[in-house]
Amino acid sequence: MEWTQIVIAVIGGLFTGGGLMIFFTRREVKDGKAAENMQKVVDSMQKSLDAKDRIIEEQEQRRKELKDDVDKKDAKIDELQREKSAMRDKLEQEKSEMRDTIDDLSTRLAVASMMRCVKLKCDDRDPPFGTIVELAGLKQTDLVKLSKTEH
Repeated sequence: MEWTQIVIAVIGGLFTGGGLMIFFTRREVKDGKAAENMQKVVDSMQKSLDAKDRIIEEQEQRRKELKDDVDKKDAKIDELQREKSAMRDKLEQEKSEMRDTIDDLSTRLAVASMMRCVKLKCDDRDPPFGTIVELAGLKQTDLVKLSKTEH
């Protein structure tokens, strides 16, 4: 075989087997693979964005649930504070009424002790302040009634 036949056989083999076409389609194949890779990256990014959006929605829903829970608890605290305040006011009022009652009873006790009869176990009364005395808004007749209830 001569070298010319070898060259013709190689050139014929390149043209008929598509060996030469590799040089012409190499850029298209490279661009196609780059496009496939880019599509894979885009798909991956889209999945990441979808996952991120889902997480954001879940967090937003959880935030709303927590806010509703806090609002309910705040309302309950406000209600309990109002009840506490009402009970405190009621106790203060009762305390004031009891103080007034204690003051009134203390005054009556003091008046009764001052008007106590000097003579013990007798029918005729001998108070230490005489017979026409008004103490703490009570007349002598009222004081006598008080002292008779003590005997």
